[in-house]
Amino acid sequence: MPYAGGEVQETNIGLTPGLVTNYEQGAAWKSREVGKMLTKILEDKGIVILSLVWQAGAAASRAKGLKIRGSSREMDMMLKAAGTSVISLPSNEIYAAMQTGAMDATYTSSTSFISFKIEERSKNFTTGRTNAYWFMLETLMMSKQIFDGLPKAQQDMLMQIGGELEKFATDAAKADDKLAADV
Repeated sequence: MPYAGGEVQETNIGLTPGLVTNYEQGAAWKSREVGKMLTKILEDKGIVILSLVWQAGAAASRAKGLKIRGSSREMDMMLKAAGTSVISLPSNEIYAAMQTGAMDATYTSSTSFISFKIEERSKNFTTGRTNAYWFMLETLMMSKQIFDGLPKAQQDMLMQIGGELEKFATDAAKADDKLAADV
């Protein structure tokens, strides 16, 4: 969902800086009006949310950067307003862009920071271990058409497992925040 904004504009809410500042606030979306509205919008587009998880965003730089990957339309707008040059590229290209000097800084999840070894190209790092001004909404989704075609018992099981995965995924995201800081 984080990168579906071009298809469903409302999903950009999941990458909006300053909207969610800690894991507890993000988890509360499930029962709050904003979460219910997002669920309804996606259902109208043929998508069922099985789990709703937030992951803290982190910032890494190789210099006092002028060329930055923001990771979302809203983040890019904020960075442009601050006078930076925004680079658009997928997470798996961050390392090469920082290595060649095509990019000086990036915003990405702690998990991406670790898996793409961005620390090898960074001099500075800010993690979202406690609070952050940017969180990424990560969801487990399924086709509503297929979901609706399942027997009720299977639908209930999928929703139960999706709910159980939220705690697992949040705990894993928090562990990655710590690991990224340690790295």
